[in-house]
Order: sequence, then C-alpha cells, then structure tokens
Amino acid sequence: MSFVAAAAGVATAPGSLDAPPPAEELDCEHAVTVARSVAATSSLFMGGRFEENPGKPRKVIPSMTFEEFWPRYLRAHSDPRTRAFHVAGTIAATTCVLGAIAFRNPWLVPVGLVAGYGSAWFSHAFIEHNKPETLRAPFASLRGDYLMAWHVLRGTINEEMARATERTA
Repeated sequence: MSFVAAAAGVATAPGSLDAPPPAEELDCEHAVTVARSVAATSSLFMGGRFEENPGKPRKVIPSMTFEEFWPRYLRAHSDPRTRAFHVAGTIAATTCVLGAIAFRNPWLVPVGLVAGYGSAWFSHAFIEHNKPETLRAPFASLRGDYLMAWHVLRGTINEEMARATERTA
C-alpha cells in the first residue's frame, strides 16, 4: 500500500476497483482530496469539542477549550482505581520517554507509549466501562493526564472533582 493510500485511509486489495491509483499516476486532484480529508479530521488532534448524542458517533466541535474539557475528563475518571492506573501510566510513560532521551535509546519511546496508554485504556475498558478521549482529543487528553496526576500526587484531586461536579451541575 502506498503512503498516500495509507494517509487517505484506503485499505483495499491490489487490483480491486476501489484501489487508489499507483503513486506514479497520482494527480493534484487526488492529493487535494487526501489533504482535505486530513484537514477535516485535524480538529480531532487539536482538542476538538464533542456533542453527546447517545447511539451516534460524537461530533467534533473545534471550539471546546480545555476549561470546558477538564470537567468532562474528570467525570470519565471518577473511579479512584482509574485515576491510579492513569497516574502510574503517566509516570511510567514519562520516565520511559525521558530515559529514551537521556540514554539515546529510541526503543524506550514505544515502551513508554504502551505503558502509558495500555494502563489507561485498560482502566477505561474494565473499571470505568467508558471510552477514552485520547483518540478524539489527544492533546487535551494528554494535558488532562498530567493535570490529574499533579492533583493526585498533591492530594487535591477530591477538591478538583468536587469543583468539576459543581461546574457541570
């Protein structure tokens, strides 16, 4: 599969009618189509806002600020066990990435990603029974992970949870 096909999200068998044209046959129109599809989804990577709509996929609304995202993030982490998994994963991932830099060992980066995301996603699947916001708003979610870890380590997470509940009530 060509890079352009992968970027466009096309996964078809070679020779099928839906297969993208070979790389040497790509024209500007196809490149523009790919660029537009990437741009359309880029708000997911900018901490986009989501409307709750039970039974349907969430819609992205790019105007959500982190202050609006934070109470939603805390509600998704209401169980102390989930927060513990997240804090442990955040610390492990940060340690691995810093170790990768310090020891010039790039293999520690994927180890850190697995340690961080694996523990967090495990807790969402088996403790909270909800979906993580990581893929919908990765930067806001990452900021939320560090902020939540900060509050847990300082012992102020219960006050922060209470404030988040007040803001949404």
